[in-house]
Amino acid sequence: MGGYVYSYSERQLLIYNFIKKIGPSPEAVLEVLFGLQTANALHRLKQSGYLQKTEVSGTDFWHQPNYGYFDAVEQETMAWFVVRLEEAGGKYEGEYGTSPKGNRFLLRYAPGCIHITDEENRKFVTQLEDLQRFKLAECLKWKTLKTLDKKWKGS
Repeated sequence: MGGYVYSYSERQLLIYNFIKKIGPSPEAVLEVLFGLQTANALHRLKQSGYLQKTEVSGTDFWHQPNYGYFDAVEQETMAWFVVRLEEAGGKYEGEYGTSPKGNRFLLRYAPGCIHITDEENRKFVTQLEDLQRFKLAECLKWKTLKTLDKKWKGS
């Protein structure tokens, strides 16, 4: 559905706009940003035809109707990263993000993690498992050559 969303709730509109920007998102991700009444808002958006729910590998994803195929692990990882970024006061802008202090950084997905490169070419990585449990500041790890060597050598 394109165009306007007619809603009785600001929360419904915020959820719809988040999913429109990010893509399919698990309900747990949405609850972090939009609170405990998220389930009610999602139900109303589904009843109105603005959202659909699809189960993939045991996780319920909310998305716009007829969204099509998506990589569930990539989408879940990105949704958790964006929610933690916005929770911290930052902004998501497609391939880029902006920190709460206004620093811009590049985002790259790899299976189960997000690689971040800031304006000063510093590199960070964050794992899906950490994003699901902790605030963003606790999830970010420096990406050093030593860390990369271990991954390349398989140890």
